Formats: sequence, structure tokens, C-alpha cells
Amino acid sequence: MEYFIIIHGLVQKDTILQKSFEDSIYLSSSIIIAGVLSWEITSGRPPFPDFGNRYALIYHLISKNRENPIENTPPDLDLFNIEYQNDNSKSKNNIQVIVQSYLKYNNTGWTKNYNFINVLKEYESESKELFNYLIDNPKIPHYEVLIGKFYQEGFGIDKNQQKWFKWFLKACERDDEHGKYEVGSCYYHSRGIEKSILKAEQYFKGIVDCGPNIALYKLANCYEFTISQVKEALINKAFQLYKTSAEKGFIPSQFKVAYHYSHGFYTQINEVEALKWYKSFHKDGGYPDVSDKIKKLENL
Repeated sequence: MEYFIIIHGLVQKDTILQKSFEDSIYLSSSIIIAGVLSWEITSGRPPFPDFGNRYALIYHLISKNRENPIENTPPDLDLFNIEYQNDNSKSKNNIQVIVQSYLKYNNTGWTKNYNFINVLKEYESESKELFNYLIDNPKIPHYEVLIGKFYQEGFGIDKNQQKWFKWFLKACERDDEHGKYEVGSCYYHSRGIEKSILKAEQYFKGIVDCGPNIALYKLANCYEFTISQVKEALINKAFQLYKTSAEKGFIPSQFKVAYHYSHGFYTQINEVEALKWYKSFHKDGGYPDVSDKIKKLENL
């Protein structure tokens, strides 16, 4: 790739810095020239008139600094900033991967080989760039939820309990089911807000029919480990919620269903069903390992 530096309307080929910027996202000279000419036409002057040193200028550009478009410039003539939009194609793709990974986590759960946190770790070196890209693109699916998750995990930004909870609440205001789950999870685990199992239950219960599978799993947790201690009538609902979410593909729930069938918790003992669900859990890569449990049931 050849690199061209723009100085006061002139396009100069630069070979000294070519190797240094091989991994930088930069456009061809034709796009740059078009952008410069368009900007000069609408502004009446060359861009960046205060830069006389080409190396200072290229660092300025690589840092994604751009001239501001002249007032009332039609968007299709703002070619100078087309470069900025294209510069972010890599960030766009990576954000899409992160969004899909988040949705997968909420609908299929964690396994021995998969966890949303581990996906974020793969992009840690780009985290600040990805956070900035996310902030600048509010049309990204589950925008508010993702910002909240970045604050929660310290991905590209310092962890901030107040901010992640605020962004999850904003997602709720937009009727985002994943945002409602996250608020419920904050109440359940006391993350950024005082612990309240009853409020967590309300959020989880509100999205049982339309939200991610993880909401069913968490609501079952509420009934099994907390609320059920006070309201005995709810204890059987925990098993039914685990089973429903397992049938919808939530892998951690498969273990719960198998375990309950095996021990007769909240249902009658059923070794056939226990074996079926343990095998499904094992096939899907669930954690912990259940090989011994499968062998034991097969030998009955």
C-alpha cells in the first residue's frame, strides 16, 4: 500500500512512514484527494492550515482527528470524513461479534469453552477504540446494554457501578429485554445497587415470555435459593423454569434439570430423564464435567 500525506492541498507520496503504518487503517489517495478538494470547495481554504510538518500531520490524522465540516455542507459532499467512517470498519465488525457473543451468552449460557468475559478478553488490546466506537454509534443493537456491560467489565473504560446501572436502566426505558435482565441481575447480585431479591424477581418475571433464556434461569434461582425459603408454594416453579429454559437451549439449565431428576428435588426421581439431560449437557460442552454421572446412570 502507498501512503500519501496531505499538506495545504498538496498530496505527497510518503515512503519513510509506510512500514510504520502498515497496520493502520488508512484510505487510498483517491479518496483522500476527493476529500481534500471537497473540503476546500466548501470552506474556501485548505484543511489543517496550521500544520507545516508532514509527520505531525500524519500522526494527527492517524489519531482520527478531522476537520469539522462547514456548516450546511450536504452529507454526500462531506467526503473528508468518509475516511473516518471507513477507518472504523474493523471496529464495526468487532463490535458486531461482541454483540452476537453477548446475545449467545444470554440465550445458551456458559460452557467449559465459552464465556462472554473470555470473548471480551480477546479484544482487550482494542478495548478503548471499541468503547469509543460504541459511544459514537447509538444505532448499534442493544446500545445501552453494551455500554453498561463495558462499564461493568472495565472494557475500554474504568469500572463504574453507578454508570453501568444507569445505562441498564436506560435500556429498560427503551424496552430492551436484555436491559431488564441486567437490572434484575444487578439487584440479585447487589451490583451497583442495594441487593433486593424481590426487585430482581420482578424484572426477571416481566420478561419470562419474551426475554433471553438466562432470565428464566435467574428467576428459577430466585425461587430455589431465596424466595422459596419464605414461599413454599413457589418451590416447584423453580424446576419448571429450569426445564423450560433447558428446552429452549440454555445449557446450564440442562444440568439443573438432570440433577433434580436424579435426586428427586422439586420433582419425582426419573433416571431416564436425568440421563437424557446429562447427556445433552455433556454434548453441548457444559461445565462441570458429568461423565461420571452419565456412567453411573447407565449402569443402573
